[in-house]
Order: sequence, then structure tokens, then C-alpha cells
Amino acid sequence: MNREKTKLKTYNTKNKITYFLYFLSAICVFAFGLYYKEGFELGGGIFLFLRGIYLIKTNNKSAGSIIRNEKKGLSIKLILILAFSLINPLGTLPFLYEIKKRDWVINGGLDEEKK
Repeated sequence: MNREKTKLKTYNTKNKITYFLYFLSAICVFAFGLYYKEGFELGGGIFLFLRGIYLIKTNNKSAGSIIRNEKKGLSIKLILILAFSLINPLGTLPFLYEIKKRDWVINGGLDEEKK
């Protein structure tokens, strides 16, 4: 039980880094949108901010639900990376970190059987 709590603490730390990256990217993309008067960058900044709030609200408690949720979101993250690479490359940073976190979870970060 102690190992599982330690792994969940590590996962929660990675989530906090993800939230910080979302808000930091949202501020940067939105600021670029204000400076250059670009509608896509303004919308992208707002979207990143709302996604950061959404991720804070979704709270996973068990390792099984975390693994299940991390497995099903890759295609959406890749589409959003493609979209934000066209809008502003700073917006791709939180998605890239989420993919790194997903790989850690799937490759045995939370599973006892995989080690």
C-alpha cells in the first residue's frame, strides 16, 4: 500500500507540473494574441486556460482509473499538438509533457505487475 501511495504522489506531482504548464502556456499564447491582434492565438490561450481548469477538476483516485484514462486520450492530444503547432508552438508544451506522463504511466509507473 505504501508503494502505491508513493506512485500516486509522483503522479500527482506530474499533474501539478502539467497544470502549471497549461496556465503558463495560456498566458503566453494569449499575450501573443493580444500583441499581434490574432484571433486564433486569443482563442488558443483561452482554450489552454479552460483545459487547465478542466484537468484540475477531474480527479482520479485509483491507479486503474488513471491507467484507463491515460490510454484513451492519445489521439486527441496529437490532434491538439498539430493544431497548436500552427497557432503558436508554445501551446504544444503542455501536451508534450502530458504524452511523457502518459508514457510513464503505461510503461509501468503505476503498475506493480509490469516491474
